[in-house]
Amino acid sequence: MAAKCDWAAVERDYRTGCYTNRELGRRHNVSEGSIRNRAAKDEWQKDLSDLIRQRVREKTGRAAAAAITEATNDAEIVEQAAEAGAQLILGHQVLIARARSIAQQYVERISEQVVNGKIKVMVPGNKAIEIDIPLDYVGKSLGHATQSIERLIKLERQAHGVDTDKDRERAGKSLEDLLAEAAGDGE
Repeated sequence: MAAKCDWAAVERDYRTGCYTNRELGRRHNVSEGSIRNRAAKDEWQKDLSDLIRQRVREKTGRAAAAAITEATNDAEIVEQAAEAGAQLILGHQVLIARARSIAQQYVERISEQVVNGKIKVMVPGNKAIEIDIPLDYVGKSLGHATQSIERLIKLERQAHGVDTDKDRERAGKSLEDLLAEAAGDGE
């Protein structure tokens, strides 16, 4: 006999807007159709993400306000709040720099493998052997590397305040959009 479904938990997860019905089904061991039917019958409202984001902003704003304890005028309040924001952004910059270092090491490793024309692979018996480097491996590796680099560049530019909203609007299509267009997927 199947276990009874905790519909209150399903509804909570549904209303966050974080999961598809299929993901909810797997998560709560119930069919996607049952979730869809129950949501329609009980008129569940999906996607509370705007309210969740607003609440997060309120909570983080309160934390920043708590740090502003000795300010006596607007200039001091602004300065202390800016300092709290700057510390947050500096932390982001450090994490992004670490990720950049990892991406650089990955690209260097791929370069070494391409120059050697060989890679080591594990075969049955837990033995490592050297084989000619497959071209699809190089292509996939370069694809992953360029995606990582593209994301890192965007994050770095945002974390350092280099791009404005106008710059992002002018940037136009992403590399993925252009590649999809070239492959005929964009129509």
